[in-house]
Amino acid sequence: MTSDEQPAYRIAPGSFVRAEIDGHEAVCLKVERLGRDFVNHYLVPLDPLPGPREALMLRYVDPAEPLAPCDEPLDLLVEPMADAPAAVGTVLRNARGLFLKVHDTPNTGRSFAYVELATGMVAGRQERGVAGVLRWRLARGVESQDVV
Repeated sequence: MTSDEQPAYRIAPGSFVRAEIDGHEAVCLKVERLGRDFVNHYLVPLDPLPGPREALMLRYVDPAEPLAPCDEPLDLLVEPMADAPAAVGTVLRNARGLFLKVHDTPNTGRSFAYVELATGMVAGRQERGVAGVLRWRLARGVESQDVV
């Protein structure tokens, strides 16, 4: 573990981290799901995407796995999409907030997971009462600091 790395369990959900995904370093969103007696830790690779947005999925990470917090200002910017379906890789807006729709891990028995962008926590189904479907992009540096 290098000096800037920390075990996954010490990194807050919703944080941006650098991790190796499919043999390449990627910026990922650190995500957590509360179980009955434990917390599961996941990454959602954002840049570069490991495939098309429609293939975005939770990737389990061991709680002791070293992750490096991103040292540059980053933000996920969203903008409306006209007449877009609530597909994997899009952000859904409903009365509870903004949720990134991704494929769930195979062992859960669920097809999809919804990551609440404000908290980095996995939430249950969020497609009821959708007020909008949004596209997202990762903003870096000065552009990220200009976000209101």
